[in-house]
Order: sequence, then C-alpha cells, then structure tokens
Amino acid sequence: MIALVVNYIRRADENDPLYNRHHTYMIRTFWWSILWLVVTSPLFILLFLPGAIAGPSCRCGTCTAASAAGCASPTTSCPQLNFHAQR
Repeated sequence: MIALVVNYIRRADENDPLYNRHHTYMIRTFWWSILWLVVTSPLFILLFLPGAIAGPSCRCGTCTAASAAGCASPTTSCPQLNFHAQR
C-alpha cells in the first residue's frame, strides 16, 4: 500500500514520459493484482472448503476428542503413513 501511494505521488511529480509510464505500470499492476485476488478468492474457497470439511478428522495420529476411538494408531489414522506402511 505504501508503494502504491509513493507511485501516485511520484507519477504526479514526474516530467519524463518513461518514468511516468513506469509509475503508471506499477499502479496498474497493483490494481490488477487486487482485482484477480478478489475474483479468484471465491473460487479458492469453493474448491478448498469442501475438502477441508469432508477431510478425515484424524490426521496423522492427531485426533480430536470426538474421534479418539476411531484413531487406534497413527498408521490407521493417516493415509500417508498407511500407504508407506503397506509398501
């Protein structure tokens, strides 16, 4: 945010067209980045949240109190460890 303010101030003070275009480019890059962050954040949440909700409650030996009975050992509760144990 500080760089954005500095670029707005420097662009107003600049006489050289090359530097003026540089500051304009930096300002546009910032705003395009913000735009794409806003546009893609709902997609990220849409794709990430269902996996986080539906994921296993026991992850690699760390169990919650509600699912402690289902986690007998780290090899049965963690798919990665279970995969390596079978090999």
